[in-house]
Amino acid sequence: MSALATLLTRILLTAVALAVVLLVFVVEPVLGPDEAGSVLLLDRGRKPRVGDLVSCTQSTQSAAKPIVARVAGSAGQRVALKGNLLFLEAEPMERRPCRGEELQRFPKAQASRCFVERHGDRAWTVLAPPEGRQVDLEVRVPTASVYLLADDRTHANADSRGVGPLPRASCRSVAAEVSARGFRYRP
Repeated sequence: MSALATLLTRILLTAVALAVVLLVFVVEPVLGPDEAGSVLLLDRGRKPRVGDLVSCTQSTQSAAKPIVARVAGSAGQRVALKGNLLFLEAEPMERRPCRGEELQRFPKAQASRCFVERHGDRAWTVLAPPEGRQVDLEVRVPTASVYLLADDRTHANADSRGVGPLPRASCRSVAAEVSARGFRYRP
C-alpha cells in the first residue's frame, strides 16, 4: 500500500472513531431512535448558520461543558419564542406538524408537540414543551455570538435559554449526518 493510501486510511479511521465517541458521549440526546446506525461527521471549516446543528463549549468557572443544539440566530439577529413558535427577525419560522417517521424522533411525546421547522434549505424536527410550560422570550444576539435551541425544547437549561448566547468562537464544529442506510447529508 502506498504511503498516501496508508495516511488516508488512518485519517478515515480517526474520523470514524471521533464520530462514534461524539455520538455516544455528546450527541445521543439530540439524535433519535430512528437514526440508529448513523454517523455524525463534523465540519470544522465553516461558520454556523441558522438551522445548523453545532457543538459548542460553554465555559464556566469550574469546567467547560459541551452543548449540542441548533443555531436559532446569529450576531445581530432578533430571536423570539412565543408559545411554541420560533421567530427570527419578527418572521415566524416555517413549521408543520410531524408525520410518519418524523414522529419516531420523540417516541414518548405527544404527537401534537412534535413539529418540523424549516429555514431556507434546512429542516429539523423539534419537540415543543407541554402546554403551560412554554416560556416567551425575545433576545437580540450579541456581536460574534450565536443563540442555540435544543431540538427537545422541554429542557431550557440545555441551550441558550439557560446559559445565554454563546460566542461563535466556542462553536468548534457544525454537524452533518451520514446514514448507514445510504449516504445523505442532513444539517
